[in-house]
Amino acid sequence: MADVSIWDFAGQYVFYATHQVFLSKRAVYLLVTDISKHVEDTVKDDDCFLDSKGVKHWKISEFVDFWLNSIHEFCGSSDDGGPPVLLVGTFADKIKQESKQETIDDFFYTLRSSLVDKVTSNHLIEEDFAIDNTVKDGNIDLLKQQIVKTASTQSYWGELIPAKWITLENSISSLKNKGSKVILHKDMLRRLNNTLPVPIETDDELELFLRFHHESGTILYYSDDKLSDTIVLDPQWLIDAFKSLITAKMFCCRKPNIFKKWIQFDQTAILTRELIDAIWEQKENSAFYELKDLLLNYLEKLGFIAKPQQLSDVTDETDYYFAPCVLKHPPPDDLLIQQDNTDNRSTSKLCLTTELRFLPTAVFNKLLAACINKWPLSKSNSKHLIFCGCAVFDLEGNHTLYLYFFDHVIQIWITKFSTQNKEPSKRLCSQVYAFVLDSLSNSLHLSDHLKVFFKCRSSQHNSIEDMFSEGELSKDKEIVCNCRTKKHVLQTNELTSYWHCTEEDVPEEMLTDKDIHRIAQNIGKEYETLALELGLSQAEMDHINLDSNTAVDRIRRMLLRWRDKMKGEATLYTLTEAMKAVGIDSSTVLESAKSPL
Repeated sequence: MADVSIWDFAGQYVFYATHQVFLSKRAVYLLVTDISKHVEDTVKDDDCFLDSKGVKHWKISEFVDFWLNSIHEFCGSSDDGGPPVLLVGTFADKIKQESKQETIDDFFYTLRSSLVDKVTSNHLIEEDFAIDNTVKDGNIDLLKQQIVKTASTQSYWGELIPAKWITLENSISSLKNKGSKVILHKDMLRRLNNTLPVPIETDDELELFLRFHHESGTILYYSDDKLSDTIVLDPQWLIDAFKSLITAKMFCCRKPNIFKKWIQFDQTAILTRELIDAIWEQKENSAFYELKDLLLNYLEKLGFIAKPQQLSDVTDETDYYFAPCVLKHPPPDDLLIQQDNTDNRSTSKLCLTTELRFLPTAVFNKLLAACINKWPLSKSNSKHLIFCGCAVFDLEGNHTLYLYFFDHVIQIWITKFSTQNKEPSKRLCSQVYAFVLDSLSNSLHLSDHLKVFFKCRSSQHNSIEDMFSEGELSKDKEIVCNCRTKKHVLQTNELTSYWHCTEEDVPEEMLTDKDIHRIAQNIGKEYETLALELGLSQAEMDHINLDSNTAVDRIRRMLLRWRDKMKGEATLYTLTEAMKAVGIDSSTVLESAKSPL
């Protein structure tokens, strides 16, 4: 016997931002397509806004590729390859009877052919299923059997769970089924637990119980911020609240008092409190309105919305948010033209992607939300410089940050405007780099390590050519760049120096985010022993292990947790001594970590 939770993801682009909430490693995925159409048919009724190029219409095969890549990036595991995916074709009843099986075979053959050279095809199981939607199709029973068979081969199947966890889980399910509780406060959970014949005995184990179910996608629980006292028992309810905001077009167009606010939201992604109130005050949304402030905190945590950072001399609190997934308009061509002159100078371009060269749009939008919350957006003619796949931010000391997303690569560069000292601050650039790296690595749980490249400051932003990896740049002091009509030579230091702190910028033994990221890649399997030596508890490590997809991510989170606990005492010396105490060759680790990320 096994309990099964079923999630039906909306396939339309507008809902993609919500999918990561439910994507879990502990799942079997059905990738459902309309088998009556050709694999290379374009889906014309779904506008996709993927990056700085603006609107695009995908083929069916591209949608399948997108979903497989998303599952791989958000749920993949280096341990067992990640969750399995079943290909299912619906509307088999629309296929001509005389050539039905041939058409079905051709569809799946063509689809699999389009994926054959891709790592993500390893998620696919061998069997395909074509379903007739008009009758009680026997293939549905075969599909159910295959789901059970596939799930039973997964590493977590048969996993032993404490009996007292099951009892508490059943009590929570009873609350959900009654529909009386959507948000459960932590103290209420403790009281519920204490009514059970065999309760969970410690807060540490209760935390582990919550993290386990969060990882499984059955609840939402965050232990590390202002939401730590609440648990969302039905994550779908939270998603429905967000969907009610981004799909309220027809409701708003009939309300003259808020229609302009809706148009503003639809065109600029500015979501005002006035518009939120108007939508959630509707009778069908009254439950959202009652918990409005808490809901908005959750939507911020998930990166669906972001409250903008104000300039330091502005004291009024903003009454609006940005919703990056709503952005549709690409940046104007003249916005990003980069040419050093007498009053400005730009850094090289820092480029981030994954080994598969796939970054879901939701990843960039969540990074965008984090940046909106940290730095004020630049303005031109009183309009915020934020677009589909692009944003510009004001930094200290007349520096401007450009964040750009093109063809699955995030590009970052900084320009300083000055008539006296126009050289961009390396300290500031390194801080931006560390923040971006931490936001991507810590918040988004990508299975692939981020790959870092550098581009010439003169290179085209609408191109991912002429990107140089750290390995290429470490071989020589000069490198030939082809980003212009005529080849030119670059000093490798010109590309990398802006993004790395110098000894003058950081106290000698204090560990930066970048130090931790480098060291984490070289510690190895003894990290749990090291964590205990550094003073972390086993419960803390259990939480970290549940939250992380890869060993490197677990080590990085462990070191960050240690640094947060130890404050000023988290020095390189302390870490070195701890590594020596547990038998880790600290000199080898630190020597390997010296090279740029």
